[in-house]
Amino acid sequence: MFKNVLQIALRRLWQQKSFSLINVLGLSLGMAAFLALVQYLRHEWSYDQQSPYAGQIWRAFNETIADGTVLTRDANTHSALGPALKQDLPEVLDYTRLYNRNENTVTFIMPERPIKLEGAWMVDPGFLRMFPQKFVHGNAQTCLAEPFQVILTQSAAQILFPGQKAMGKVLQVNGGTFEGKYTVQGIVVDPPQNTHLKFNVLFSIQTRYAAGFEDNWSGYWDYNYFQLSAAADPAKVKTQLDRYSDTHLKAEGIRLNMQALKDIHRGSNLMYEIEANVDPSNLQMLLLIALFILGIAFVNYVNLSTARAMERAKEVSLRKVIGAKRWQLIAQFLLEGFLINAAALLVALVLLHYFAPAFARLTGRDILQIPGYDGPFIALCFGTLLAGLVLAGLYPAFILSAYAPGEVLRSRWMGNGQGGNLRKALVVVQFACSVGLIISVFVVQGQLQFMQKADLGLSLEQIVSLKTPAFNWQQDSIQRNKMAVLKNEIEQIPGVRAVASSEIVPGLGISTISGTSSGMYWLKKPNAVAQSTIYTLGTDAAFFSTFDVQFLAGSFFQSLDRRHAYENLVINESAMRALGFPNPQAAIGEQIAYQGNTDGFRMTIRGVVADFHIESLKEPARPTLYQCLPSVDNGYLSLKFDAAQTASLLPALSQAWKKVFPEHHLDYWFLDQQFLQQYQSEQRLAGVFSLFAALAVGIACLGLFGLAAYLVVQRRKEIGVRKVLGAGVGQIVALLSGSFLRLIFIAILIGSPIAWYVMEHWLEGFAQRIPFQWYFVPSAGALVIGVALLAVGAQSVRAALENPVDALRGE
Repeated sequence: MFKNVLQIALRRLWQQKSFSLINVLGLSLGMAAFLALVQYLRHEWSYDQQSPYAGQIWRAFNETIADGTVLTRDANTHSALGPALKQDLPEVLDYTRLYNRNENTVTFIMPERPIKLEGAWMVDPGFLRMFPQKFVHGNAQTCLAEPFQVILTQSAAQILFPGQKAMGKVLQVNGGTFEGKYTVQGIVVDPPQNTHLKFNVLFSIQTRYAAGFEDNWSGYWDYNYFQLSAAADPAKVKTQLDRYSDTHLKAEGIRLNMQALKDIHRGSNLMYEIEANVDPSNLQMLLLIALFILGIAFVNYVNLSTARAMERAKEVSLRKVIGAKRWQLIAQFLLEGFLINAAALLVALVLLHYFAPAFARLTGRDILQIPGYDGPFIALCFGTLLAGLVLAGLYPAFILSAYAPGEVLRSRWMGNGQGGNLRKALVVVQFACSVGLIISVFVVQGQLQFMQKADLGLSLEQIVSLKTPAFNWQQDSIQRNKMAVLKNEIEQIPGVRAVASSEIVPGLGISTISGTSSGMYWLKKPNAVAQSTIYTLGTDAAFFSTFDVQFLAGSFFQSLDRRHAYENLVINESAMRALGFPNPQAAIGEQIAYQGNTDGFRMTIRGVVADFHIESLKEPARPTLYQCLPSVDNGYLSLKFDAAQTASLLPALSQAWKKVFPEHHLDYWFLDQQFLQQYQSEQRLAGVFSLFAALAVGIACLGLFGLAAYLVVQRRKEIGVRKVLGAGVGQIVALLSGSFLRLIFIAILIGSPIAWYVMEHWLEGFAQRIPFQWYFVPSAGALVIGVALLAVGAQSVRAALENPVDALRGE
């Protein structure tokens, strides 16, 4: 029995090769796109799941509060917090702190050359208990227990000691947060990519205490993670955090809060995050796109199946007359659907495997590695196949098998318009989704271009920045002298027009800038405390001219006395408004102070500059004070150069560096390129939207092409009669294309407001954004109509040009 049904199904599919091919191609493209996007989403949803205690781990964070309103949220907190929680709450089983003072890189002094590694942290021993690592060498119980111990990943060990055993070797770091000589006590497998706690080097946090550090509730540079018992109530921990806030941090305007480990990657979006998070609304939109594309592919199958209803109705009726049961016919149609969907799934897997590297370059996620071809992926494939069979195959099977032989054979069935109405509705749904996706592409691309080309309030062209070696400028006079020598050497390079030093440069974000939430006020208005976190940045005299920052009033104040320099500031417009000054001129010469200040320290405003962005335009310009330092020894040097000297600049810069700092790694970048990297997530989103919107339109038009081809065949004799009666080619084309175009216009009217609503919500996440432009809708509509006309018009023109004699020969 099954063999007979299978033979009939295969014969039927082979007889209708063109429709079978269109079905397989449309379904395979939809399935491949769906599987790729779901694999990508699985990667994002799998973040920070590696620890067996992941569901019990939380991270504390700081909230800056003013008048009950949360102004800022910072991911880092105070060093005293972790030990206090462990001591005060039995529910807290363990804790760890991660500390690098936002110096994510470390340079090791090696015999041949300095080697720089990213992902460097000081951690408590609890890190290895809460986030167990796979050890290749070493003992997890003891390797971080003592000062000056270090753990390396396998990759780091291979870079530092190629072809050698790293265990027991001594590594030296000169200057900065990690200064000291460390003994390698452990080698671990590289951490996976789906965690925000990536690292290459883990230093013992006991090293920090060996240098005289004491836990405190003042400065906050630590990331505090803690593990609760399985039965613990998080609300009780939150209550304890509130007690710490009232006891230690109330005067600072800081309140402690907590978030689950699993929630950090998807939408945490705090200041000073360890790595960039993903916007959950973007993930939701990608999930919708995946469902839309798969749905469009299924709609194609249903449309083409129901379009052939008249032909299949006669077949069904004849088979019923000779004794076929309905369940046998349903089985016949379902088997055909299964064969089509199974073939499409196989083709989709081939496409997915072949194009996975290109997808990885587009999204930055290798879906073949993480999550890979695992059990859930196999289940997803079978689920997609089942969905295709049920959603796309079940309806045609039950509808086609239900025809009454008498009505069909007497041609009464021709008057039933339900199938036609269903096809029209499904075409509208398809193209409404397509129009919405195209409008979304226009919005994302428009916002991206706006951010890339917007006026930042400063110039980044022809500027190279480099990271200077970290050292204690108060104690290390030799290094201070070297910095002066390096700056002088760079100024002598041909083509260098200016050299500026600063504690931060645009494009690196705000992670290395200190901020205060303790309150600041204008001395003439002591009760009007600034309701904002205010950030402080040290610069030298050349910074503002090098970056073409506009002074609105006053000028840079320069003093060789560093104490005197701290007492004189340049502020930006945002700080001016936060402090209550009515205009830039009114701020010049005025004094400001920190709330609660007891030593009489006052700061005089010497200049006001226009707001400029050191972060992307996703964030607003922040209130910032610029300290007028005689030199900035720890931070960055920025070189403005003539474009004609670009080729010779970098070799000369490298030579000057090696002359002064041969033991340190030179790290430099072009600032305009570095700044644009902040929009990497938007660039990827725009690429993904563009690719899958094109796929959606392509799949929809593929179905439209097959539908038009079949309906042209159905109306072949009608077209022949019309031509005999004098209808021209244009009239025939308009007749055949008009019905489809009406459906597409309805789809535009439905899809456009939905896309507007969704993208308006998405644009709310940007401090500076484009408006939703009216021309996005007609542009998307014109694009869809144009592609649809190509699909339908080709069939219409071919039918209109056919000799009517050929169409009417059989009459």
